[in-house]
Amino acid sequence: MAELVDALDLGSSGATRGGSSPSARTIMKVNMLKAIEISQTSKHDCELTITVENSTVCEEYERTLNRVQSFASRPGFRKGKMPKNMVENFYNKQIKEELIDKLIDKSFEMACKKESLTPISRPKLSVVNEPDRKNPFTYKAAFQIKPSIENIEYSGLSINLKKVIISDKDIDLELKELQKDHAMYVDPQRDTIGENDMVYANEVSKIGENIFEEDLKDEQLFPLFDPMVPKAVREIFLGKKAGDNLLIDDSLFDQGTQSDPDTKKNESLLRINSFKERRLPNLDDEFAKDISDKFANLAELKSVLNENLSELAESRNVILRENAILDALVLKNPISVPSSMVDNKAWSLINDLFLKGLSKEEAKASLKNHYEKMRKIVDERASNYVKAQLLFEHLIEKLAISVTDEKVSELLKKNPKIGREDALFSLQVKELINIIEKQGNITIVEEPLVNENAFDDNRS
Repeated sequence: MAELVDALDLGSSGATRGGSSPSARTIMKVNMLKAIEISQTSKHDCELTITVENSTVCEEYERTLNRVQSFASRPGFRKGKMPKNMVENFYNKQIKEELIDKLIDKSFEMACKKESLTPISRPKLSVVNEPDRKNPFTYKAAFQIKPSIENIEYSGLSINLKKVIISDKDIDLELKELQKDHAMYVDPQRDTIGENDMVYANEVSKIGENIFEEDLKDEQLFPLFDPMVPKAVREIFLGKKAGDNLLIDDSLFDQGTQSDPDTKKNESLLRINSFKERRLPNLDDEFAKDISDKFANLAELKSVLNENLSELAESRNVILRENAILDALVLKNPISVPSSMVDNKAWSLINDLFLKGLSKEEAKASLKNHYEKMRKIVDERASNYVKAQLLFEHLIEKLAISVTDEKVSELLKKNPKIGREDALFSLQVKELINIIEKQGNITIVEEPLVNENAFDDNRS
């Protein structure tokens, strides 16, 4: 279930579900609000015009003035001894800024509660009139609100459930990968490069038509047997010898095809230093022993691989099941979701998929150069996650799905990084998924664990 919790970004979305007790800043006089005007510009966008009573403004003004006076100082006055009228004169801007912040902080959440609104974005604030001790304080707050959802269809869903199965082919493919990992590289009994070679080459500096033979950059490796090496690049190396220079169109590494002839080429000059032939070990008992002294023969190695792959398949089936039910629910109940929720989830996915492990400088450069492409990749997934989260929340409340404290505590012990509210929601989602599955129309499609094409030395 942890995968679904992560997928729905529950850790960062708990605020949208509300809480059971008010925060400290909401415990105040209930009559502090003089007026609230609501303007809903769209289904998800709302603007409140909030007016705070003058009596509240005066009280907050005095508290703010006293706080600023406590540290205020000027030549001729010790700290905290400056008269209030002088404090107001010299620190007027600071007093006004702090006063506005406090009045908004105290009144905004109360106004939302009074109007039964759940903000799901940071409000954009604008002051209508600056606060003073003679008048009420009025400001505008524009934000997105959590949508209301009704009449969700969750029974009788058509659920296309993919199920991973383990076969002898999966084990053979896993053995093949181990075989590649334990390959040896030897000097071949030939002087020309072949398809099964690892080529070692340096880039030679080249400016225009001028070649600087002695200016070599770091050595690069070109595994010609690797399907990730484009066919066009592989063919340039084939038949060449150590010491040869090669001029390669850089676009071949990105596209695997020749660039547009009308486009100016960006070419690299490579000098072949050497090459070695890859030799794969035989898949026999000796190979199994080389993998680990735990294996007496190849059969024992296959048995362990089968166990590992079965565990992986089981874990993947859990995720596939959850995603299939999630997709079926979202497909059956199309809803519009606030852009701010999708934006937040998209940023979370971009960070997890593309930026994790990068330095600040690398992440900044990656976002600058590839943000639009990243966003396009994650947009649909982010939108579906948000839709599923809102649908799950509504159904959990509608069906009154409850979970014992013991189960929540047990999950928190396994995953202490999540909060109690998120642990509860995760378990409620699990129960809800079971209900939807029992009442759904399931179509199971079996598929292999491993995509065989991913391991083939594709020469096309």
